[in-house]
Amino acid sequence: AVESRPKGEAGAAMMRPDEKGQSVVMHRYYVEEFLARGFHVAGIDVAITCGSPKGVDVYQEFYRTLVRKHKMNPRTRFLAQSSGGLTAYAWAWRHPHAVDRIMGIFPATDMRSWPGLDKVCGTGRITHTRLGFIMTPEKLHEHLQEFNPIENLKPLADAGVRILHIHGDSDAGIPIKENSIELLQRYRKLGGDMGLETLVGHGHGGNIFYTSDKTVRFLVE
Repeated sequence: AVESRPKGEAGAAMMRPDEKGQSVVMHRYYVEEFLARGFHVAGIDVAITCGSPKGVDVYQEFYRTLVRKHKMNPRTRFLAQSSGGLTAYAWAWRHPHAVDRIMGIFPATDMRSWPGLDKVCGTGRITHTRLGFIMTPEKLHEHLQEFNPIENLKPLADAGVRILHIHGDSDAGIPIKENSIELLQRYRKLGGDMGLETLVGHGHGGNIFYTSDKTVRFLVE
């Protein structure tokens, strides 16, 4: 979550090894640009929860702490990436008036596409044992419209939340068609303001996703 207040400390950002095996902060360019423009950068790690209610509850408690204790701006600006898209959107549509805009970097928005319902809560689950869904894949499928972010966009559109995604058209992990393109079509149909920057020939990752001036402008303007 990124919000407009005086300069503050940067929260934890995702790490990756460079060609020498040394850790590099993937979002360093964004963090430094946001801080230089007078924003705080804050985040909390809930592991892979795929938008579960318990994961959303942790987000909400973190949000309350930022707003009540640290006096942050109550309208957040999200940078949601990859699997984190499910949890970010799951929190956002439940609390649309706490969100100003969402920036997605190849985000998952439909849990059927990624990771698949069996990996959400079945025998092949990859989700956090305490914070994930506590139900069978069959039960989740039965109640999918209650939990799947891509089915719950109307509250965001009604609240005027602006959205921008950057996604590679060759992403085999989180395919652009079922996630960003489908969300774009649904959101615009609801009257929502959303843009999509498609990176031709790019897959799930690469430096180009972490050095986008368009991303910076969208989140700080």
